[in-house]
Amino acid sequence: MALHRHAARFGVAAVVASGCLLSSGCAQLAFWKKKPDVAADAAAIAAARVVDVYRVSIDVDNAASNAAARDIRTLLTEFLDLSRFQKVPAADSVDSTEIDRLIAAAPAQARALLETQGYFNAQVQAQHQPQPAETTASNGAALPQVRLNVQPGARAQVRQVALNTTGPLEVAAREEGSAAASLVTRLRQDWALPPGQPFRQPAWDGAKNGTLAQAHASGYPTASWQRTAADIDADANTAALDLLLDSGPLFRLGALRIEGLRRYGEPTVRRLSTFSPGTPYSETLLLDFQDRLQKSGLFEGAAVDIDPDPTTADAAPVRVQVRELPLQQATLGVGYSANTGARFTLEHTHRQPFGQPWIAKNKFELGPSLKSWTGDLVSYPL
Repeated sequence: MALHRHAARFGVAAVVASGCLLSSGCAQLAFWKKKPDVAADAAAIAAARVVDVYRVSIDVDNAASNAAARDIRTLLTEFLDLSRFQKVPAADSVDSTEIDRLIAAAPAQARALLETQGYFNAQVQAQHQPQPAETTASNGAALPQVRLNVQPGARAQVRQVALNTTGPLEVAAREEGSAAASLVTRLRQDWALPPGQPFRQPAWDGAKNGTLAQAHASGYPTASWQRTAADIDADANTAALDLLLDSGPLFRLGALRIEGLRRYGEPTVRRLSTFSPGTPYSETLLLDFQDRLQKSGLFEGAAVDIDPDPTTADAAPVRVQVRELPLQQATLGVGYSANTGARFTLEHTHRQPFGQPWIAKNKFELGPSLKSWTGDLVSYPL
């Protein structure tokens, strides 16, 4: 039997009384305050209290390993309704009819959860169990007991992967030795769910997202999946993966558009870029540029990106947003050490002394046996 499954994500009113009752003198004012409703508060606290309704035990038989059994038990404990509703607020009433409904729904829900982990032949049974005398609710009554027996069977493994591309990347990759051909090869080599690996929905989603991110970072920021399919053979416990990536156009970098400058000048920013208009887009190029801006000593923060508009793919404007550091900064300090005694320090930074494109740093230390000055004078990037 062959099953074809497409991956899916999965006011306060106040009365003020003031006055003086005079007989032989001034009597005390009486302020009346409403007493708290202790009984109502206690009822509200009791209603919000979480109580045990029943107990669920999960037995995992014939698992491939103890680790696999533990993972299955954790999965069902966290996501199976029958497990999650063992405890409910005291205000909610859960009767035997509701418990029976949860028990009846548990096997199908458990199988659906197990399929996300690659178990497509799981057998699940849920049934009432006799109540052990020691298992009681907070009111002393015996709690209903439910046993869930799970036989997961073999986990499906990836049998084959077909990862293909379409669009400008596929056309350019026809030229042997081209950058596009190298990219397609890397996408296939770096695919995170290769043959022989267990098929799991989180791994399947992660592999698709990772490949898409790699294409975006390598010159194709509008790439998207045209087709992703996982063909599951439940009898053979195998999965055949078929993917088609629509690359969209290759983006090339255009002119810089700089925002946030007030005092340091655009040439300072432009000198830190290592690319020119027409360079193929690369996320690494922009991140390196951003890192140099942040380390220049002039900016508190910087962000560099492009607008992924396919109509401007041939010369995508590079947006550079910066937050300048203050023109001057000073730090005062007082300290003490056993060797030199008390000391006073002053550190001062000027990022445009005398209007020149330099960064001047001075540090003064003054104490009984220590008097020092150190200074640096560094130009803006050349």
